[in-house]
Amino acid sequence: MAEKKHRINAPTLLVIIAVIALTAAVAFDAMKPRYSLREKSTVAMGTVVTQKLYSKGDCNDTVKIIEDIIRDTEDSISRRISSSDIAALNEKGEISADEKLRDIFDKCNKVYADSDGAFDITVGALSALWNIGEEGAAVPPDGELKTALSLVDGGKVSVTDDRIQIGEGQLVDLGAVGKGLVCDYIKEELEGSDVYGAVILVGGSVLLYGQNPDADSWRVAVRNPRGESNETLGSFTLKEGFVSTSGDYERILEENGRTYHHILDSKTGYPAESGLMSVTVVCDNGLLSDALSTAAFVLGREKGSELLAEYGAEGIFVDKDKSVYVTEGLGDSFTLTDSSYTLRGKS
Repeated sequence: MAEKKHRINAPTLLVIIAVIALTAAVAFDAMKPRYSLREKSTVAMGTVVTQKLYSKGDCNDTVKIIEDIIRDTEDSISRRISSSDIAALNEKGEISADEKLRDIFDKCNKVYADSDGAFDITVGALSALWNIGEEGAAVPPDGELKTALSLVDGGKVSVTDDRIQIGEGQLVDLGAVGKGLVCDYIKEELEGSDVYGAVILVGGSVLLYGQNPDADSWRVAVRNPRGESNETLGSFTLKEGFVSTSGDYERILEENGRTYHHILDSKTGYPAESGLMSVTVVCDNGLLSDALSTAAFVLGREKGSELLAEYGAEGIFVDKDKSVYVTEGLGDSFTLTDSSYTLRGKS
């Protein structure tokens, strides 16, 4: 008897292939985790704080914990809160300090030394005198400015095994690192949670955590220093990390036809004049990204770029003639979108 041959016609074959493809797609899709977005904005630390959390759960507990972290950190480091550790340090000249607080001061002292004093946490007397961004702010008289400037010397900050000490009459201001520090603490919390990816915005500081569920990396917008708060000059991509921006537009004082910004030069006592409008820094540590953006703004583009290189950080410098300079590590991912600015190349 002749052997029977089973033939499958073309339409049937196409159906089988389609079923196999569909089955594979369903199986693959079933393996993919499902994430929901939880988003919340609040006001804290004198700025807007926005949480965007991607997780399998509702994230309500994590959202609350993050809010507690922000509040507790502000309660500890704000010079304006009378019960804070920094207020006690400024009043007494020395305090006992736990490991977390000593670590903050150790990092600040290192950036102070490496930046030749461009970043200095003992500017508290100057900050209080200028009081930019607060009601009643005015350009200080020369005599008062000279007195406040004489108290600024980060070299007098001492950190020992259990104590922190400052010079007589000095006032510490951690405002330049507070928002980045909060991002550090939030990252620690997220690492122990079921959050898959997150974007945390604390004023000019940003934490990018985990996986972007919609892309291979996160896209970060760079604000237009001479535009509205929602206007950008360009953007870049980043897998994970911390981003901080210091700009002359954040808090200002206008008096007698002149505009003064809040980033003070510890050598002159006046707002820094480095030819820059803003500096955006990318770093693997939130506190350092914050401190380095301030230091780089005061130093200017060339010296600021050198400082960032010492820390393995990247940066975007925008100067007053609307030229944009991007450090080598960010160059390929940065896209300029505002034609009123000119991309001059790598810094």
